[in-house]
Amino acid sequence: MAHLEPLFPSDVIAARLESLSSDIAARMGADFALVAILKGSFVFAADLIRALANHRVNPEVDFMTLASYG
Repeated sequence: MAHLEPLFPSDVIAARLESLSSDIAARMGADFALVAILKGSFVFAADLIRALANHRVNPEVDFMTLASYG
């Protein structure tokens, strides 16, 4: 099995997620809906929701499935 190297270290991802959640909290306030596109965004959406909660923002959350083919 091949050894995989991460593109970004976890601390860089965590710092960007904190910055993003701070920006969202400042611009959106506390009353908005976060819609995550399944299946690829599930883990990121969970991390973003936790980061938003640290800013006392608790958006309504929903999920959507899309397909690019019939």
